[in-house]
Parts: sequence; structure tokens; C-alpha cells
Amino acid sequence: MKKLFFAVCCAASLLVVAGCSTVRATNSFNENKQAISSNEQPVAHINGIINGVYILWYVPLWCGDDKDPGTPVFFTNNVKVGPTVNMVTKHAAGLGATKTLDLQSNYKVSPDIPFFNWLFAVKECQVSGNAVK
Repeated sequence: MKKLFFAVCCAASLLVVAGCSTVRATNSFNENKQAISSNEQPVAHINGIINGVYILWYVPLWCGDDKDPGTPVFFTNNVKVGPTVNMVTKHAAGLGATKTLDLQSNYKVSPDIPFFNWLFAVKECQVSGNAVK
């Protein structure tokens, strides 16, 4: 009974943190007076994350939506660099930026346990960049 309760608690905690998307921006990143580009004015540094829960490695159960951050979508594979970049650049344009420079991405799969993550995995794609005008 304790093992079942523990498994249910672990699954519930995964539901809370997985399957969402977020975009965060800050314009106080330039306190050192560092220039991002010689001829553009900095607007913000933007970080976007899309998470998703998968079974059998390839089948998405639910993922974060790249078009409406904070909203889950079901059976749609959004945990890729392309949708995450689109989410970040759309947010940059909404802040008045004309370009997004220095894009960096990171992709990871959890848990890092062989064979288990093939059956059940939480994938995450993260992209950040500097918005300028």
C-alpha cells in the first residue's frame, strides 16, 4: 500500500511540473553596461521552456503549447527546438524587438534511467535569446 501511494504521489508531482510552457523576459540583464550589438538597442533577455510527457519515447501524452504558453495540448509533439524558438521570437516581437540575437537551445530527457525513460519520459526544450531593436 505504501509503494502504491508513493507511486501515485510521484505521478501527481510529474503532472504538476510537466506538460507546460513558459516564457520569461527581463530587461535588467544589462547592469554591467555590456553591449549586445554595436548598432542595436537591447530590449530584453527572453527564456522559453516547453515540457512534455511521453510514453514509448515517441508518443506525446501532453505538452506545453507554443502558441499559448501556460496551456497544455494533448497528443501534440511541441517539445522541439522549432516551436520553442517560435515562442521566444513571438514574445520578443510582442515586446517591440525587431531581432532576436544569440539564440541558445538545450534539450533534455528525464529520468536518465536506461530503459525506463523509453517507456515513460519527461522531455524539455529550452531556448533563450536577446531581443533587440
